[in-house]
Amino acid sequence: MFRLALCSVLMAGPAWAGSFKLSGRTQARYTVQEAPGELSLPRVRLKLSGKNDYLKKASIQVDLGKGAVNLKDAYADLGIGALLVRVGQFKKPFTRQQLISSSRLALVDRAATDKAFKAGRDLGLMIHNGKKNKIEYALGVFNGHGDKGVFLPAKGKFSNLTGAARPVVVGRLGYNHGPADGYDEVDFKGGGLRLATAVSMQQYFTQSAAHEEERYMGVDVLAKIKGAAVLAEYFMGGATAGDSSTGLHVQAGYLIAKRYQPIVRYVQVDDSQAVTLGVSSFMKKHKLKTQLDVTQSLDDADEGATVRAQVQFSF
Repeated sequence: MFRLALCSVLMAGPAWAGSFKLSGRTQARYTVQEAPGELSLPRVRLKLSGKNDYLKKASIQVDLGKGAVNLKDAYADLGIGALLVRVGQFKKPFTRQQLISSSRLALVDRAATDKAFKAGRDLGLMIHNGKKNKIEYALGVFNGHGDKGVFLPAKGKFSNLTGAARPVVVGRLGYNHGPADGYDEVDFKGGGLRLATAVSMQQYFTQSAAHEEERYMGVDVLAKIKGAAVLAEYFMGGATAGDSSTGLHVQAGYLIAKRYQPIVRYVQVDDSQAVTLGVSSFMKKHKLKTQLDVTQSLDDADEGATVRAQVQFSF
């Protein structure tokens, strides 16, 4: 509760000094792996974002889903010429699907490659040039413990500040051909061929025997043409002293009448494979939509499918 109160104070404080906007969204989900299934609220987000005379962008986002209160983002971009310097807690510039907001996904949730190759948020500092340039880049250094708190026996509390950073350097270089809107999995705009592609890398360094040095690399491409959208990502990496893991994620969808989109996804992580079939209905694009998907593992023919139905509403 203290974290929520602190965020409320921070959100209210600077609003008079510039242009800030409060937004939010809720995802209500029903998942069936075994009957009768389960209802959940995986994401209930509140976000304050904007800018003022000395900040190019600032954002604070909290999540109240899953029966807990968690800080997701708290960062600011400072402009130095054409260069932006971001400091705080935010997404590492690794994997396109992670950088795409969970509100803009074509299926109910991200592919299994997202967690397998350590995409996510962390505390750090990053230089970048945004997401709207023909050439985009980002390079940052982070604590290495992510945004999820772990229990610290010596302090008797949960925290993502362990007292000893596990430095990780993350870099990304991308190219955009045409107005691809490369951070939205649905092609609402339509039109000719547009491409967004990037390579990314993250290197975990170690300062103790408790952690191994790790390295991950990825390449991604999002192509859109006349309502069709195809996203592909390939990853490899792991502990530098051990065997590398590999991962592949490919999905394709087609928007019908600017409202309905059937989609298929294939995911492979090492020897594990799965296929997902889904359909989405966009009443107000991503602001109001319903989604249904079915995932079947290809590893075990006797393993049952997982069915997920979700409604998202935003303001």
